[in-house]
Amino acid sequence: MLLALVLACGIERWLIKTASDANAASISTRPAAGTIALLTSYPAQNGNDFDRIQPTELTVYQLSDVSLLQYRLETDGDYHLVLSDGTRTMIVEIPDPGCVASTSPLSGAIANARAQFDAKHGPVQPTPTTTGETVTVTGVAFFDDFHSQTGVAQNAIELHPVLSICFGAGCAPPPTGTAPPAPASHTGCTSANLAFLLPLLVRRRRA
Repeated sequence: MLLALVLACGIERWLIKTASDANAASISTRPAAGTIALLTSYPAQNGNDFDRIQPTELTVYQLSDVSLLQYRLETDGDYHLVLSDGTRTMIVEIPDPGCVASTSPLSGAIANARAQFDAKHGPVQPTPTTTGETVTVTGVAFFDDFHSQTGVAQNAIELHPVLSICFGAGCAPPPTGTAPPAPASHTGCTSANLAFLLPLLVRRRRA
């Protein structure tokens, strides 16, 4: 019997996590080549609910041919994926499209990524599923807080939201984007007035 959960969209930095913030239009959507080693080497950052930590949270990265160790459904509707390069781990997350603002410039890509994962592993359950398959993932960099997440990187960096995922070695060509920008050595945000998006913080997941 499948475990039934009452799911609700998240709250903490939720606009940033779902690319529903006003600065999402400034995200450079051409992927830069990334590695788990590179991303987890960045200085840890602390962000707020409305501002992006620049330049990293304005950058899309592609992680090619990494191992998908585990995945599960979270109570906020996200798919929580743990990736590894054989030495380090980091988290990437695919939001529920019903928790993404219709005005998000990345809503279509997020929905496609969710569909790609569902086609391979749906329906995703809250109980962790262990695998070891090779995947290539693209997504927007995001600094989370530490809260005992499974697979969290040493700096709590993630790709959140994921914009595409494919399965198998060499399933996607190398990115053609420029080299990723150097990370900030301390917290730096790009700000905007997001009062008109506040209802998303309490928006319930659509059935």
